[in-house]
Amino acid sequence: MGRWFLLGWFLCVPMIVTALSTIQYIHQQRCLLTECQEPRLPPLVLLPGMAQSIAAWESHVPALAKDRHVLIYEPMGIGPYQETWSDVSLPAQADRLEEILQTIWGNEAVHVTGFSLGGRIGMALGCQHPERLPKLHLAGVSLERSDAGQLQLLGWLDHLQHENLRAFAWSAILATYSPAYLMQHKKKIPLWVDSICQTHSVQGLRLLLEQAHDHDPAWSVVAMAQRLHVSGHLCVGENDILGHDAAGLANALGWDAPTIVPAAGHAVPMEAGRLWREDVKNTLR
Repeated sequence: MGRWFLLGWFLCVPMIVTALSTIQYIHQQRCLLTECQEPRLPPLVLLPGMAQSIAAWESHVPALAKDRHVLIYEPMGIGPYQETWSDVSLPAQADRLEEILQTIWGNEAVHVTGFSLGGRIGMALGCQHPERLPKLHLAGVSLERSDAGQLQLLGWLDHLQHENLRAFAWSAILATYSPAYLMQHKKKIPLWVDSICQTHSVQGLRLLLEQAHDHDPAWSVVAMAQRLHVSGHLCVGENDILGHDAAGLANALGWDAPTIVPAAGHAVPMEAGRLWREDVKNTLR
């Protein structure tokens, strides 16, 4: 057992870890593996969004690791820059994640919950390696980008092309959360900006925007939904300005109507963590 005080993506959370947790590098990617003493369910993989890190998700682990192993995995493009990141597209991300899962659990099937970019990587894993993924939970993913979302991505790419990581961080935070949540945590926002700038690289984030966000029509959310055959559920914020038509995505996947979190923005797992965890557990039992 260990006690951690963590600066996550935009939120400081004291937490108690009740299972064995170890941060390690597997195939050069940073992972946090929490092993349950008596697992009864398939392992669960948590996939962060863009400009997030393991720290943003550790507070969710105790509730999710009571009856299963939990892996938090930082995709390529997140964290300190690595020269091996020549291809961070969604199919490349899926293949790298499959290598990591093969190393940890062999051919064992896993459940995945992914937020935003992590959700699209989860969809890509199901398309590339369907035998690996019987159940999938998505948050912050919609059928299409909203007009505001398309403009936000253009702005983020411009900041990063001009190597202005701090401007990117401010823009990403303001677009990700609801106005009410931002005002509630107004004094913490500069700390969140500092965390992004200290944790991530301009090069890695720029590659993600250039290669993993609407870069290839064959790997758009619409295209992946057409060939993805997996059970699951979708959870989105009522005031998510980055996406459009969550109900359409649920319908395309053959899932029940999505959970809509009232007043929440894009980052439902951070704004409404308890509700999001219950949604994950109910879906992936």
